[in-house]
Amino acid sequence: MQVPFRSPWDSLMIWGFDRQASRIGGDRVLTLTSMLRKAVISRIGTEVPAQVSGHGADGRTHVGYLALPDVGHRHADGHLLGLALAVPRDMPAEEWKRLVRAVVSGEGALTRLTWSGRSTGLLYGHDPRRRGLSPETWRGPEGGACRWVTATPLVTDGMPRKGRAIESLVVKSLARVGYPEPVEVAVSAAPLLEGAVWRPRAGSMPQGRPRRPMVHVRVRFPRPVVGPVIAGSLRYLGLGLFVPERTA
Repeated sequence: MQVPFRSPWDSLMIWGFDRQASRIGGDRVLTLTSMLRKAVISRIGTEVPAQVSGHGADGRTHVGYLALPDVGHRHADGHLLGLALAVPRDMPAEEWKRLVRAVVSGEGALTRLTWSGRSTGLLYGHDPRRRGLSPETWRGPEGGACRWVTATPLVTDGMPRKGRAIESLVVKSLARVGYPEPVEVAVSAAPLLEGAVWRPRAGSMPQGRPRRPMVHVRVRFPRPVVGPVIAGSLRYLGLGLFVPERTA
């Protein structure tokens, strides 16, 4: 039996949206993850850990700010179910505790997010009635999964050039994070999964970013991978988020 590869992100801290709120479209992914990042940093206050802010992390994996879409079932429509923090496996214990105290257990615990003139209630923890808010949905089975597909589009870490196919850019993006090189790669301009987010809303991309290919991807790794699987140049803001592909 193959030993699974374990993601650079170890755990997921998940907030579901208040079910009384109106549905939020998946195209709002970057708007919500950008505001989530600001909210987390503001609650920590001074001396924000480098892996939380992304500044000065010296090549280490950063916290991933994610928006979780409704995907992977017959009636999935891609609306956002909630938000999550993907915590790096190598994050020092004391910094991890500071993060938890700031957003979950402290006086300023994250219970509401304000964005684009709207205010949305947040409920921390797993709601068993909503599969998309379960960590296992995004981490996959305990023994890992070989087949993964994007729930949000992946922005490649480079530009195509003559003689280099877009598939090689996807492989590069996965390798940059440390995942095994896939043995199969399928790339599409359109989603390959029910409910997958087609594209972020126009105008929501971070300013100053170079324009790079944005694609949906299906991969098969040579060994099982325990997620979350997140790749590409906007992985820390929730693009390039994969989910294990269900075979049944």
